[in-house]
Amino acid sequence: MKINQHSSAIEIYHGPVQGFKASQQERILRVMRKGRTYTGQQLAHLTGYTPNVISARLFELREETKQVKRLSKKKFCPYSHLTVSAHKKVSRKARKQ
Repeated sequence: MKINQHSSAIEIYHGPVQGFKASQQERILRVMRKGRTYTGQQLAHLTGYTPNVISARLFELREETKQVKRLSKKKFCPYSHLTVSAHKKVSRKARKQ
């Protein structure tokens, strides 16, 4: 039995994969507290997602939905022991401006 792999892959991407992205974004936003800054490693630890998933979802939350912003000031990460970019949840009021 042959299947059309190309169309099957596209259906999977636009179905379940897109649903995963939305739930992952929601979970990241839920763990982020107002006024606090987070590194990618901290968010990975809090959510249980891998750093590459955190990176992709932060990019989307920052560039597409504007719900998160990357701070210009770097932060020390307690997990990687490096100074890295930090992210902060944007308030709804600030997003509308």
